[in-house]
Amino acid sequence: MIERQHKKILYLLGSLRVGGTEQQVVETAIRLNRERFEAKLYCISGGGPLLSRVKRHSIDVRFGNVAPFGSSRARPFPLIWIKKLLRLYWYLKRERPDIIHAYLFTPSMYAGIASRFTGKPVFISSRRCLGLFKDDLHAHYQSIENMLNRWTDKILVYSGAVKEAVLR
Repeated sequence: MIERQHKKILYLLGSLRVGGTEQQVVETAIRLNRERFEAKLYCISGGGPLLSRVKRHSIDVRFGNVAPFGSSRARPFPLIWIKKLLRLYWYLKRERPDIIHAYLFTPSMYAGIASRFTGKPVFISSRRCLGLFKDDLHAHYQSIENMLNRWTDKILVYSGAVKEAVLR
């Protein structure tokens, strides 16, 4: 069997709006050694101001146009969530990334489920917040995250406080 020269890394995030996580992912994708890695981006809910910068560096970007879990646009439409999950699944099947690296809850949730059924590439989830949105009204999100934790190869945390929240 012939092994690919480049490892294909797919970064999943919510959008390309200007924010700390988004800027860090874009910088990472731009600065990767292109002799060893091929970076691709998949944005769950849409584009944003960072898109032009990504395109200037010829990085492939795809959009799932998925409303974030818990948003007023997403709540009444669970069938749309399934449709969007299937869209990501078929994208992963076609692209066959070696590594999937998702950032924050919604992208990690979609990527964790879809990657589980696509030949199991390495799945990394970066957690950058305490997840306080999972308390009370959205407590079922914690159950989803606990299931995904078992399917995740590596969880990267932003701080000691986030690490404690993940371990709970």
